[in-house]
Amino acid sequence: LQVPLEIKTVQQALDQAEDGDIIAIAPGRYTEALIARTNVTLRAEIPPFLLPGSTREVIIASNGVGSTLRVPAIQIKDNAGEQ
Repeated sequence: LQVPLEIKTVQQALDQAEDGDIIAIAPGRYTEALIARTNVTLRAEIPPFLLPGSTREVIIASNGVGSTLRVPAIQIKDNAGEQ
């Protein structure tokens, strides 16, 4: 599952995900309250090259709760910007 290429939001991807799925998230800032009902992996999808002015950073600002979320190379901050 790819956010936002195939699916608009991280939460929509979590809603569609099944156990063991990988959700690839493009660089950007996603402000969402996440609830995972399955065991999934969130992965930063870093492109091999970047356009000038773009970033490699994936930030999820969240108060999420739920099942196991593995999030290599992704920053998760609460709504106040704290990690």
